[in-house]
Amino acid sequence: MMHKARLLAAAALLGVLPPLAIAAENTDAPGLDIVGFNGRGLFFGIEQYGLRHPGDKPVEQILDAPASRAMVPFSEIRIYDLRSGEEIHRSPFVYEVKEKIPAGITVRQAIQRARDENYFDAKRVIRYLTLVPRGKAFKPQGKGAEKTMFIAAPGLSGGLILKTFPLASKACPGLKTKGYELTLSTPGGDVRIHKDRRLPESRGCPVDYALVRAVVYLPNPDVDSLAVVVAARQAGKGAKVRYTVSGRVFDRRKK
Repeated sequence: MMHKARLLAAAALLGVLPPLAIAAENTDAPGLDIVGFNGRGLFFGIEQYGLRHPGDKPVEQILDAPASRAMVPFSEIRIYDLRSGEEIHRSPFVYEVKEKIPAGITVRQAIQRARDENYFDAKRVIRYLTLVPRGKAFKPQGKGAEKTMFIAAPGLSGGLILKTFPLASKACPGLKTKGYELTLSTPGGDVRIHKDRRLPESRGCPVDYALVRAVVYLPNPDVDSLAVVVAARQAGKGAKVRYTVSGRVFDRRKK
């Protein structure tokens, strides 16, 4: 019960609790939680969680089964600076349950323990940056939504377009890895949000990408902040999806 007490202590400092949902929307993907924006809309955080080695069945089908150390329940919290497009220097926060898991503990409980511990470890940075869920969130809808998605919020609207292209990685020899380019098409023209020049280590060995979520936040009447969560589908064994974030701060005071 110690981890629950630590979580409650963290919650008192953060003002929020991590959601208790475990199952991912896509059974091939880890769970996803939006940690949120800071007040000025410059930083954005996400959490992904689940099992490093879930076996042959989707995690959501084994949540109430006994957990084992070999599954490696985990949580990763990543915080991005939307101005540079990079993670902050303290990111990521990673917690993995590697010790022996007591008999009677389910997969659901083991994953939740990893999440509780990781939120506790990350609380100082989350509190310092005042990261909480803010703004309006959008999910892909309909056919072709993995590569195109429409967003509409006061001050910022348009279509998000995700394109992939071959991009080699030294960490993935022999694999046809890919990078991605993300564009926002607006009535005033197209704006490039992101284009890979290299594949960061955190991306793994991606062979395809999909749009997962977009969040628009207006910290003041002159600024629009956009954060887009992209799923990087992996080649080989292990986690089948890793999440990353691309975004931009639109400041109309700067011409």
